[in-house]
Amino acid sequence: MCKAYQQPAQIPLQPKPGIMFVTTFCNRMLLICSRFVALLRYQQRLGYQQERKISNMVETVLLLIISLGVWAFSRLKFEIKREHRRNYYRDEYLKSDAWKRKRYVVLKRDNWRCVNCGAPATQVHHKKYLRKNIGKEPIEWLVSVCKKCHDSLHQ
Repeated sequence: MCKAYQQPAQIPLQPKPGIMFVTTFCNRMLLICSRFVALLRYQQRLGYQQERKISNMVETVLLLIISLGVWAFSRLKFEIKREHRRNYYRDEYLKSDAWKRKRYVVLKRDNWRCVNCGAPATQVHHKKYLRKNIGKEPIEWLVSVCKKCHDSLHQ
């Protein structure tokens, strides 16, 4: 709470990287399109040869804009799916009974010791992640680690 006004403090929202990228991309495409329209207006005042060269250039630019738009859309779609998978993993899977059983099996297999330094293990680290099937990773991909080693593995 902000003491001066007795209102909740406003925390500035940080845009997500995927959304920022698409916004920047759209702004640049609008700039290119406005220049393209100016070029078309200029083309109307030229002769046939020059007009043909400009038409070829315009077709190339349009093709480039369309392909960049398709790429940006697919990238945004990938980022949205990735965020969904991460949220599912953090919010649901790590709190499930299946994960708790798997975690217990891994800690017991490694005698409750960190595989890196030998200290008492408190966490389980994934060596690899399955891209689509969260929760279907084999036990061999999991190792017991202490908090210090786990933090160093993720840096």
